[in-house]
Amino acid sequence: MYTLLVILLVGFVVGESGKECDPQCIDHYRNCVPRGIVDPTRPDEIIDCSVPQYKLRCPNACNICTPCEYVKKSEYSVVIQGIQSEDSALELRVKNLEQRLNQYNQAILRPVLLTPLKWSSSAYWSKRRNKKPKKPKLHVGLSVDGKKWSGHWDCFHTKYKGTSQNAVYTIPLSYVDYVKVLIRRDHHTQMRGSYAQVCQKNGRHCQRCTSFSPIKGGNWARSNCENKQGTEVRVRQSTNNYIVICEIQIYGASGVLLL
Repeated sequence: MYTLLVILLVGFVVGESGKECDPQCIDHYRNCVPRGIVDPTRPDEIIDCSVPQYKLRCPNACNICTPCEYVKKSEYSVVIQGIQSEDSALELRVKNLEQRLNQYNQAILRPVLLTPLKWSSSAYWSKRRNKKPKKPKLHVGLSVDGKKWSGHWDCFHTKYKGTSQNAVYTIPLSYVDYVKVLIRRDHHTQMRGSYAQVCQKNGRHCQRCTSFSPIKGGNWARSNCENKQGTEVRVRQSTNNYIVICEIQIYGASGVLLL
């Protein structure tokens, strides 16, 4: 890019000794230059400046006007040095702008806690408690109630095991950095093999995040998504296990990423 710029700029014209020059003060090459240059078989033509046709065709040779000349080769280094200095200054400005843009992007993409707009899941566990008529329903809403409890009855629990089980959380269009889930105190091994996904609407174009880790009862496990973009976060199983989530937290940045 910059090499081309040099070629274009060194072709400017200057006057001789500061005199005003005429860019049209150009000799006709067939009548005013040595014949051997254009036609070696013909002898050189004698330029008679007293003849009007030679004055018109050879104004430079007849000293009718002052021609504009290109910069001499000896002056190229000065011109090129000036252009290179401008080039360096431009590159520095571009570099500074890139740094500022990266800082701005990092500020925008600093992960914050995202609020799910709605949630759903595959079939959830429902079981009698202490042989009473009341049936606690371990539905997916328990994972977003804001209660950071990890007791048996405080957590969402799928009814079945397997890779078809899921919990779905709809979020604004965002770049998801990571997802955290609170592991149930007892039977914490049920979440082994689970992972998060970031998807577009209705589960389209899902991108898998890392498996949740560490799986320890009563602690938070994390799945890294590395700024995957989407409007849904899905928790899935890769093994023949349940999905059990006491609380979920989704971290990322809403909006459009600046490039």
